[in-house]
Amino acid sequence: MINPLDAKEFKALAAAVTESKRKLAPFREKRRDLISLAVGSEYTDDNEVKSVYLNLMNLATNIYVRQCAVRAPTAKITSPYAELRPMAMSLRIACKEVAAEAKLGQTLRRAVTEALFSPKAVVKVGLEHKGTTEYNGEEDVDVTDPYVNMVSFDDYVVDMSARSAYDPAFEGDTYYLTKQEILDRYPKAKGLDLTADELSINSESGEERAEGISHSQQSGDDNLHNKIIVQDVWLIKERKLVTYLPSKPTKALKVVPYDIGEDGPYHSLWFTDVLDNAMPLPAFSVLKNLQMLANSLFRRLASQAKNKKSVVGFSNEESAKNFSAAKDGSGVFWTGQEPKNIDAGGIDPQNMALLIQVKDMFSWAANNLDSLGGLSAMSETASQDKAIGISANAQLADMQDATALFAEGIFRKLALYEWTNPIRERILQKEIPGSDVTIPVEWTPETRQGDFLLLNFAIVQSSMREDNPGQKVQKLKDTLMNVFTPLQPFMQEQGLTVDVKRFTQLVADYDNIPELEQVIVSMDPNMREELPGPAGNPTPSGKPANTNRTYTRVNKPGATRQGKDAALVQTLMGAGVQDAEGAAMTRGVT
Repeated sequence: MINPLDAKEFKALAAAVTESKRKLAPFREKRRDLISLAVGSEYTDDNEVKSVYLNLMNLATNIYVRQCAVRAPTAKITSPYAELRPMAMSLRIACKEVAAEAKLGQTLRRAVTEALFSPKAVVKVGLEHKGTTEYNGEEDVDVTDPYVNMVSFDDYVVDMSARSAYDPAFEGDTYYLTKQEILDRYPKAKGLDLTADELSINSESGEERAEGISHSQQSGDDNLHNKIIVQDVWLIKERKLVTYLPSKPTKALKVVPYDIGEDGPYHSLWFTDVLDNAMPLPAFSVLKNLQMLANSLFRRLASQAKNKKSVVGFSNEESAKNFSAAKDGSGVFWTGQEPKNIDAGGIDPQNMALLIQVKDMFSWAANNLDSLGGLSAMSETASQDKAIGISANAQLADMQDATALFAEGIFRKLALYEWTNPIRERILQKEIPGSDVTIPVEWTPETRQGDFLLLNFAIVQSSMREDNPGQKVQKLKDTLMNVFTPLQPFMQEQGLTVDVKRFTQLVADYDNIPELEQVIVSMDPNMREELPGPAGNPTPSGKPANTNRTYTRVNKPGATRQGKDAALVQTLMGAGVQDAEGAAMTRGVT
């Protein structure tokens, strides 16, 4: 166990942090290269010199982020104790406001993006002291607000001597504070000679930070607010947060002990472990070379296409001049041999075929990107496409589960801060079950009764991901046809039925067709009595004893992008294709 208040042990801790930063330098450089490759050649003048025609990594980023985290999750808070369930529901409503205030959804999206390019994404969660106030007659009550800050991998440090990513001895991050902020927060800093640090695009180890992709080099003279680098280190076994100045690594400015049941300030997300190593594998590191190869081939093909020439060859200079001077449709006099069309250069068919294959390899290496992003049909039948989509989603499920577990840990801490805040007051709008009516409910330290540990906290994973109006309408239709319709006889026995008017309102709202509500009107009671069947009997008439059905199967020609590419590759390589394959090349992708 390390005692950071002991001068000798603190010095050893600071040295270990510095050494781990040095060992992290190669990972930071590779992260910067990945980010530079993903933003392409048009982001800044100082980035990629070579043109990037196929930005496949940027496409993959957008698809993965939308599949893993679009918004902040919905909290699911319950309790095995009946008397605590109303309080659990109130906390669930309060957590929705807490997530919005902390911009949790935005942070989760950034974290997923970071985990694609970095060995891990790190989010720092804690309480920021805002001052003191008087509350219920008590003076000097601390005012705090929770924060959820994304930690740049360039600012992050972790124990690189660990044998896995799960058991480091410490982790931490650096950030900037002004001299006055340091003196206000840390009284021990008053005896130190505080001078502003350089805001350089290079890290302490000398490698260029990712921000250097768009930022120019800055010196200390450009440090407008005279900010100073501050280092936080979380000692995991000791459960202590140590703060010191890297420029003055002589003593700790502050040591904050954590409660036994409270998680540390750092929450990490990664997708691929590397056995016996402290750093996980960035998800996109396996795609880097494929993107580079695809664009190298594309640039070569583009150059070949630009250099392609088609000219007319004559046997003498006079005939050539007559041809050049002739207008379209006019006659030309030439002597000697008949002129011939001469084609020079052009796209290499083998390189074109290889580019198509590399593009498909990228999709395959990215867990079937075409299926995940809905970019095109993967097969010529809906059932086959559905099976492929399920397989692709199975590979994505691990990433979604890791993201959900990561989000749940952050959200639980925010809920704990909300529950234990000594002065937090809100007015919650609580719905009355079975109605659209809400009533205001006070949420104060006095009304928050019970132990937080007696509440079961979880999140609804599906609430984090994309669910556009079209998908909601499809879910409504599927539920109506596949669940409610078969259960209709049982529902009628229990006095239940489907509210068609409300269903129409939902479809009209999600599909943005307000006129749809005008289609459903109330029926005249006299007309209802004239309809076949017993009047007023909600039970529908039974089906006839004998029914006849006619099934007609229609084969509609279609094409998939993979099928068209395969046929094109065969053609480019000089191999013959069947008539059906050749015809498919001219059809649109469904």
